[in-house]
Amino acid sequence: MRGIEIVKVGYDYAGAAGVVTALREVSFDVGASEFLCLVGRSGCGKTTLLNLVAGFLPPTRGEIRIGGETVKGHGLDRGVVFQDFAQLFPWRRSATWSSASRCAASAPPSGRRPHAAS
Repeated sequence: MRGIEIVKVGYDYAGAAGVVTALREVSFDVGASEFLCLVGRSGCGKTTLLNLVAGFLPPTRGEIRIGGETVKGHGLDRGVVFQDFAQLFPWRRSATWSSASRCAASAPPSGRRPHAAS
């Protein structure tokens, strides 16, 4: 099974003084069931890369593939959990958060909890 393929990805955005290159020629693969941690200083492009993989932003250059399919926008086949406490509700438990994608996919309530438990 194929995982995530990042192929010569670049991302530029408009800054106050002109075009800013956030990512340049980024390439790597993450195999199916592999775990990857992005580590780097603030502003180095970690969140930008995650937003590209999630499909929230289109790459300026290159290609991102998940399971062999090119990412062309956001989709219910992947999710992003932000580490910022302000974006999570402290009264929700992890099972409730993990079933949120099933809720977004219009799964009936009876089909959400068993999916979160697996």
